[in-house]
Amino acid sequence: MGTYLNPGNSGFARILGNDYVDKTGMIGIINSTIGTANNLTCVS
Repeated sequence: MGTYLNPGNSGFARILGNDYVDKTGMIGIINSTIGTANNLTCVS
């Protein structure tokens, strides 16, 4: 069984009105580099 660090979405709802950057789209980019010569990705 996994451990949930932040159950629920109260923390997300609290920051949503402030500065928030959704990097979900980067998952596909990172996954496409796995097993290739370009397998290093820097997310800063």
